[in-house]
Amino acid sequence: MAADRGKGSISSAGTPMPLAYERMSRAELIKMLRQLEADPRLKGLRLESVRLSHDLEAQRIDLETHSRELREARELLQDSRDRYAGLYDFAPVAYCTLDSDGRIQEANLTAASLFGLDRGFLLGRLLSSIVSVADPQVLRSHLKQCFTQKTLISTGMTLSIGDRGWAHLQVVSSPVLGPDGSVKQCKTALMDISALKGSETRLRLLAKATEILASSFDYVSNLKRVALLTVPALADVCVVDLLDDPGQLRRVETVLADPDNRQVAEALRPLAPRLDGEAPLAEVVRAGKPILFPECTALMTGGTGASTLEAEAFIKACNAKSVMFVPVTARGRTVGVMTLAISESQRRYSPTELVLAQDLAFRVAMAIESPGSIRFLKEPFSPATRSFRSSPTTFGAPWGRSSCRRTPC
Repeated sequence: MAADRGKGSISSAGTPMPLAYERMSRAELIKMLRQLEADPRLKGLRLESVRLSHDLEAQRIDLETHSRELREARELLQDSRDRYAGLYDFAPVAYCTLDSDGRIQEANLTAASLFGLDRGFLLGRLLSSIVSVADPQVLRSHLKQCFTQKTLISTGMTLSIGDRGWAHLQVVSSPVLGPDGSVKQCKTALMDISALKGSETRLRLLAKATEILASSFDYVSNLKRVALLTVPALADVCVVDLLDDPGQLRRVETVLADPDNRQVAEALRPLAPRLDGEAPLAEVVRAGKPILFPECTALMTGGTGASTLEAEAFIKACNAKSVMFVPVTARGRTVGVMTLAISESQRRYSPTELVLAQDLAFRVAMAIESPGSIRFLKEPFSPATRSFRSSPTTFGAPWGRSSCRRTPC
């Protein structure tokens, strides 16, 4: 019996058991397979095996197709996420996510650049601790409206950002709703509109100056009002000098951002305008072209090639950080010079401000050269006119007493 089990055994159906298959010859295996095919009891089993095999193969193909679709979808999602991250981080607008307390939860690279801080340093900090708001209540009210009204809120704010000084920003916040419908966070965009505000200010300045210059033929009085208009919108110090009939410069008006600053007023008093030498005023009158010093340090160190004792004395007198000397020219004739200086604010003059000052000076010159103004000059000298031609301060407010109202720059 043991020997028979070693050689394999025969099942009740007459088929060899698996141990016997290994010792069967090829012919015996073929014969056995033919017997199995002819057995009617195994015919249904074969059909069921084929059906199961087909179903398993179909499921395998379906699973492989589904797996491939999932891989493609994951790749698309990853690619979309990468594109979104790139658009979010490098968008030209500063984006950050704030909670109800105004604490920064997320921030893009543009926001970090706007604040001048590393993005990791921003996360978890209050927005109000990073920027100074001219009116803190405006920021608190903005966030409160976004969280309570559950709608888009847009507010204009004036913020002080690091070393940049004050800037005008449009702050737009959109609520992020949770599963329960409550506002969990708000997505906030901060858009710097300082350039737009600057353009609006410049246009209003020119429009108001044109209105003043067209109000009467008394250009001297009009010129005083225009000088007052430039401070502090365009300058902290404005000095206007006009040529009289003998061809000498006479000071018409001096306006200071701080009319009570007697120290600056007293320092400017002895600085009478001169047309001799290489003083900036003389160069502007002779050439009819403006001179711009964006940084007065270059002028004081002689780096511009136009450093003169007169210019240095003016800069020291008013503590100027940036200066423009602009000719008052119309029809090719220079009739005076407008000197504009920044001394108290953190602004600096650029070619943009120079173009504005030239436009303003041209309007002044056209008012002076208008037929009505010419008739006014040809009339016999009135006491005021004679005083203007003999004294450089008659038509200007006394030094240090210019009635200029100071507003935030």
